[in-house]
Amino acid sequence: METRQEAKDALERILASANNCIQPNGLGPLIAALSTRMEDPCKNVARDFIALAGNLAEAMGVGCKQHAKAILPELIRKLADKQLAIRSETVAAMDKFSKAAGVETVLNCIAPLLGEEKPELRLEALTWILNNKEHLDKADGYAFVNPLVGVMQDKLQEIRSLGEQVISIVIAQVGYLPFAEATKTLKPAVRQSIEAVLKKHKGSENSMQNAMDSMREQILIKTEKSKKHTYNAVSYTHLRAHETGRNLVCRLLLEKKKKKKKKKKKQKEKQKKRKKKQ
Repeated sequence: METRQEAKDALERILASANNCIQPNGLGPLIAALSTRMEDPCKNVARDFIALAGNLAEAMGVGCKQHAKAILPELIRKLADKQLAIRSETVAAMDKFSKAAGVETVLNCIAPLLGEEKPELRLEALTWILNNKEHLDKADGYAFVNPLVGVMQDKLQEIRSLGEQVISIVIAQVGYLPFAEATKTLKPAVRQSIEAVLKKHKGSENSMQNAMDSMREQILIKTEKSKKHTYNAVSYTHLRAHETGRNLVCRLLLEKKKKKKKKKKKQKEKQKKRKKKQ
């Protein structure tokens, strides 16, 4: 534990001596080590390294964006910790990352983690999203669809309620259809309850999204209709027997073209072989 504490103190001194302003290049191994240390069994050590991750993001500024995928998912997972102190420190670090790299960077990393069935993580993450809801339009709304459908199946009413609030914002961005399609594989009873929530917020879609959804619906209807029409396979001999004069000419021209291509290919291969022999 003393070695870890010494390493943390040394890093803090480096940040202080650089006036809390460093370049993000070449920090890959350090970021990887930080991600590991946040999982330390000693809660005090883990909390210190979570705080250090936030300070490091602050020192890197916009440059921390290039390390977001490496460290943010592990940081956000600390929201699942049973200790309030760890979760509070994680939220503070997330705020520092969002200030440095942009809120949408953190939101995009949160989206897939909502699919994990961890109540503390979902509660804290959904609360953080709603506290930063004005930035949701900059994030990838489609990445939230499946995880939010999972959130709506959570046992806790509080989580489902927060999830519904986020859905009401995201559905305005991506439309109703992506959510409806995400519920297709669910059990009928679960699907009906989620669809009721989705339909309640369907009116919050913008006019452009409504137009896109209606186009998608028409395409889906046409696709379903085309699936109903089946065609029996016929042999090549059968096709030749019913060949018209015009089709015959087309076929002969195509066959001639193919023969020419084959002939050219053979000539090139022969030339290559001659060159090799020489």
